Amino acid sequence: MLRKTNIHIQLLMDNVTALTLINKMGGTKSRALTSLSHNLWQWCLQRQITVSATHIPGILNVNADRESRHHLDSSDWKLCPVVFQTLQNLWGPLELDLFTSRLTNQLPQTLRGKQ
Repeated sequence: MLRKTNIHIQLLMDNVTALTLINKMGGTKSRALTSLSHNLWQWCLQRQITVSATHIPGILNVNADRESRHHLDSSDWKLCPVVFQTLQNLWGPLELDLFTSRLTNQLPQTLRGKQ
């Protein structure tokens, strides 16, 4: 089998943590991620492959995100906005939506819980 050597792979990604791990060959407090990036670099070096990552804003990352943006999950639902607002008026102001997703949130971005 003929293998290409001395090649460069440029990754376009919207994940800043992954971008940093690739470009700095590690450098996070997470041992698992550091180990993963180290293994990737070792694998690449053995094959004479260099890798670099360049940031692309998420909104422009259409091709890579197509599947995740059109995923329909029957367990991913939300209350009717009118019902939600009624509850907000009765018991609010509500501040934390623990189980929200980008498709189901009903509170302002700054008040949503970590996903």
